[in-house]
Amino acid sequence: MTLARIAAAIVFLLAAPALAQSEGDRQAVTDRIAAFEADFAEGDMAGVLDVMPPSLLQAMADQFGMEPDMLRTAMAQAVEGAMAEVELNAFGMDVEAATFGETAEGRAYALVPTMSEMTVPDVGTMRSENTTLMLEEDGAWYMLRIDQPQQIALVREVYPDLAEVPLQLGTTEIVE
Repeated sequence: MTLARIAAAIVFLLAAPALAQSEGDRQAVTDRIAAFEADFAEGDMAGVLDVMPPSLLQAMADQFGMEPDMLRTAMAQAVEGAMAEVELNAFGMDVEAATFGETAEGRAYALVPTMSEMTVPDVGTMRSENTTLMLEEDGAWYMLRIDQPQQIALVREVYPDLAEVPLQLGTTEIVE
């Protein structure tokens, strides 16, 4: 697996919405997003990757024939390399517009509208609008941005209880 493929997997998987039922869940989601944004702003890719759900990380590691910690390290390096040439113009996760819910099995989740705009050399300025899936696993909140069919398939494979949750693909367009 090349670093470029790992980087692409990470960029597509990171940010994600979760549905929550209580004010406590809404606050936990808000806090998790704030920690993610702070890590991202500081260039702490290891911290950024801490938002990945453990079961999802394990499934990805199994696919690549790696241990999860090894995959996390490779992903952090790949993202750092990919982001070195990219200028992030805007990023936002709209918790106020998030949809919160719970699966039939009792897993809390949130779907958070997410927007990013970045300038990529030799490509231009790209704007992405998608949903971040936030989900609760073992009492902690994790996130995953949804914008590829493969992501939805993997989420539903690892978390069958999320099959009923309406996960939609994101859009990306060149705006300049």
